[in-house]
Amino acid sequence: MANMSLEKIKMPEQAPDVRNKNFEEVAMGYTAEMAMEEATRCPNCKTQIQPPKKALEMAGIPENPGKLYWQGAGCDQCFHSGYRGRIGVFEVMLIQEELRRCILEGADRTRFLEAARRASQYVPMLEHAQKLVEEGVSTVDEVIRTLLAL
Repeated sequence: MANMSLEKIKMPEQAPDVRNKNFEEVAMGYTAEMAMEEATRCPNCKTQIQPPKKALEMAGIPENPGKLYWQGAGCDQCFHSGYRGRIGVFEVMLIQEELRRCILEGADRTRFLEAARRASQYVPMLEHAQKLVEEGVSTVDEVIRTLLAL
């Protein structure tokens, strides 16, 4: 399995002031990639659960009454952990023209992230992890464990 790393890149409330730098420096300095490994639910011992309201809240998953989620109960195949294997949770942002303009103009975080979604199909790491939970690949507990450590 490929070795994954985690880059902790925190977005400031306002993009950094780069007006005194040339365009090439801006373009070269703000391409960001993040990756994280998350355990996958064991397919052999999967059971349906209704996570506690607080767990859903911590994982950023909207409460949907009656919605059941998957979790591993633990078996010989997963050494009674409920997890078997790993999957990457990624966040990649490609800096395109619209994002370069946001950086140069000192755009606020909201405008920058909206531009990132439009320009480079940017999906935040938390949303990617939540999708894996919705698909039954990972668990609410695993999202909390891995992403709240950021």
